[in-house]
Amino acid sequence: MSVTYGTGHLPTTLHSFCAQTDCTDGGDPFAGLIQATDGNFYGTTEYGASYGKGVMFKLTPSGVLTTLHNFDSTDFSGWGSQALVQATNGTFYGTRGYGGAYRVGTVFSLCVGLGWFTEELPNYGTVGATIDILGTNLTSASYVTFNGTAAPFTVLFPTLIQATVPPGATTGYVRVMLPSGRIPSNKKFRVTPQITSFTPATGPVGTLVTITGISLTQTTKVIIGGLSASFTRVVQLTIRP
Repeated sequence: MSVTYGTGHLPTTLHSFCAQTDCTDGGDPFAGLIQATDGNFYGTTEYGASYGKGVMFKLTPSGVLTTLHNFDSTDFSGWGSQALVQATNGTFYGTRGYGGAYRVGTVFSLCVGLGWFTEELPNYGTVGATIDILGTNLTSASYVTFNGTAAPFTVLFPTLIQATVPPGATTGYVRVMLPSGRIPSNKKFRVTPQITSFTPATGPVGTLVTITGISLTQTTKVIIGGLSASFTRVVQLTIRP
């Protein structure tokens, strides 16, 4: 069996698993892959490798495969694996269909040294939206930032923070400060722009239209009537005494 990705209409083989029972990469990777916070892909095989019971492996986007663990008959033997999941403490969790104390399957964890992270639900929103931040041991959080902009937040549980997308926030990573250091999000949070008004409401082709809104500094395209328009970003500043 091979792992492939598409280039146009033609797949490219990244790794071909060995057909021999003692190959170090194992065989029959039925469970599929997940992409972890380090950008690499992780998965398991059903059979093969040192004990004939499969492996857990890491695969880089360029196709370099590393065997991380050989399953054996005393811990997680057999077939029936499901896809791995990565918890916010960085550890991987999975299941095996046979083996364990009663020979009918196990749940296992494996830490490969990846750091803690947070996950935002949803991972997009407008300024003022309330966002759930999932993580591990969040009770001592001292501040939360959206791409560097500080946000008001409330710690509801050790695994849950609710934060409000702050004015001035732009698309980027959410970070939570804990006594152990800053914990980043596992993906970029997308701040959705808002249009509050535009003037004039009508005009011939060539009319200069002023669009006012929130989070417009990250604008990459303006479309009017289905057609792309040239535009210039203007930052308005309020000077207070």
